[in-house]
Amino acid sequence: MSRPTVHLVQAPAWGPDTPPYGLAVLKAYLTAQGFPTTAADWNLSLFQAADAALRAQWEWGQALFWTSQEPVERALAGPLGPAVERLVAEAAAGGARVFGFSVVYTNERATLALARRLKAARPDAVVVLGGPQAAKAAGGLALAADPAVDFVVDGEGEVTFVELLRALESGGDPAAVPGLLLRRDGLVRDTGKRPLLRDLDALPPADYADFDLSAYAGLRVPVSISRGCPNRCAYCYEVAYWETFRTRKGAAVAAEALELHARYGRLPGFLLSFHDSLVNGHIGELRRFAEALVAAGRPVPWSANAVVRKEMTPELLRLLAASGCRELIFGLETASTPLMLSVGKVLARDADAGRLVRDTREAGIATVLNFMFGLPGETEEDFNLTLEFVRDHKAWISQVSPCHALCLFPKGTTGRADPAALGIRYLDDGEHNWESLDGTNTLPVRMDRFERFIALAYGLDIPCTRPQRPVYLKPTLLAGYHDAKGSPDAAAYIEAALESDPPNDLLGGLVRRRYFGGTRDEPRS
Repeated sequence: MSRPTVHLVQAPAWGPDTPPYGLAVLKAYLTAQGFPTTAADWNLSLFQAADAALRAQWEWGQALFWTSQEPVERALAGPLGPAVERLVAEAAAGGARVFGFSVVYTNERATLALARRLKAARPDAVVVLGGPQAAKAAGGLALAADPAVDFVVDGEGEVTFVELLRALESGGDPAAVPGLLLRRDGLVRDTGKRPLLRDLDALPPADYADFDLSAYAGLRVPVSISRGCPNRCAYCYEVAYWETFRTRKGAAVAAEALELHARYGRLPGFLLSFHDSLVNGHIGELRRFAEALVAAGRPVPWSANAVVRKEMTPELLRLLAASGCRELIFGLETASTPLMLSVGKVLARDADAGRLVRDTREAGIATVLNFMFGLPGETEEDFNLTLEFVRDHKAWISQVSPCHALCLFPKGTTGRADPAALGIRYLDDGEHNWESLDGTNTLPVRMDRFERFIALAYGLDIPCTRPQRPVYLKPTLLAGYHDAKGSPDAAAYIEAALESDPPNDLLGGLVRRRYFGGTRDEPRS
C-alpha cells in the first residue's frame, strides 16, 4: 500500500455542543507523523438531520436508546437514512483508504452500523476502531470479531495507530504491532500490551480545523491537562483504561488555551471544556496553568471536572476564577466522606465538601455537584445525609447532576471484577442487576433514591441536569431485575414494560427468553 490516507469519524451519540476531542488529538498526531488525515463529526451531522423527537435522544440519560440495536437501526435507516447515505457515499468516494472510528459506550451500536455501510460501499476500506469502548477490558474483543472491522486499537491509541499505518504502508505484519486486536484464521488475536506514553506534552495540540465550530450550539471546545486519575473509584472504567495518572505541564496547557481562545473565542457561547476525569489531579500544574493565564492578562473562560480534596483552598479557587474558570463540576457522589473513601475516592481524605462548595461559589465559580445512588455500603442514613447536604448548601449549589445510571460497574471496573470486595453480588450479567449481600441495596431502592433526590432538587428550585421524571426505561429495567431474581411476578413486570416502554434490546431479550426459548447470553439490563 502507498502512504495511507486516513479519515476519522465520530458516530452518534455524543454531545452536540462539543467537537470530538479524541479525533482532534489523533488527527494532529497522525498529521505530525506524516499521514494525511481528515476528520468528520457524523454525530453532529445526524443530530442536525434529526427531527425534534429524535433529537431528544441525544439528551444525557438516553443511553439505553443508543445501546439498543433496534432503535439505532430504525433511526439510521428511517429518518436519518438520507443523511447516512450521503455521509457514507462522500466518505467512500474520498481519497482515504483507512477509516478510524472513535467508540464510546453510547455510540458502539451506531459505529458498527455505519462501519458496515461504509465497508459495503467501499470493500477495500480498512476500518479501525479505537477509544474507551474498544479496549479489550470493555467491548474490544466483540468489536474485533465483527467482519466490518479490520483492527481494534486496545488502549491509548496514538502510537499504535501510527505503527499500524506504517505496517500497512510497508507491507509488514500488523500482528507485530503491540496494542491491537485483529482477526486471524477466524479468531481474534491480541498483539500484546502497548506501553503508555511517558510525556503527554510530546503530543501536538488538538486540531479542530476540520470541524465547523460555529455549528455547535453552546460551544464547548475540549482540552485536557491529564490522563487518568489518582482516585481508584470502584465504578470508574477510566481506572482500567488509563491505568495510571499522568499530567501535562500547566504552562503548555495555558499556551494551548490561549491559542484556542484566539482562534474561536468570538464564537457564541465559547467555553474551554477540560475533558479529563479531573482537572485537579496535580494541584501544582493546575496552579501553574492558572498563573500563566493571569500573567498573560488574557483570562480564558473554562469549565472542568474536579474532585473533592483539601488542597482546593480559597486562595487557589480565587486564582482559578481570575484565570477564567466559570464552572467546576465536582464528583461528590455522596455527602458521606467514609462512603467516598470506601469506594476509592482517596483524595477526599480529610476534605470538607461543604467548605469546598461554599468557597468555590464565593470565589465566583459556578458549583455543579454530581451524585450517584446506591453506592456499595450506602445506607438510608447515608442517603438522608446527602439530602440534608443539598438542603444546607442550596445557596451555594449552582446545579446538581444526578447520575441517570444510578450506580453501575461497567466491564473493566474493579467493582465488576471483584463485587464481593464491595459487599455486593450480581444476579446475572446485567449491569443494573446487582444488590448488596444483605439485600438492603437493590435496584428498586436505587431508583427510589434517584427519584427522591430529583424531587428535592426541584422542590428547592436548584437547577438539575435531569428532568423531573422516573428513571429512563424504568419498567424495562425493573422487568430485567425481577426476571434475574426469579420473582414470581416477573411476567407482570415484562407485560408492563411492553405497554409503556419503546422497543429496546433489553426488553426484546427478556421477551425472547421468557416466551420464545431464547438464551441468557442475549443483552440484559
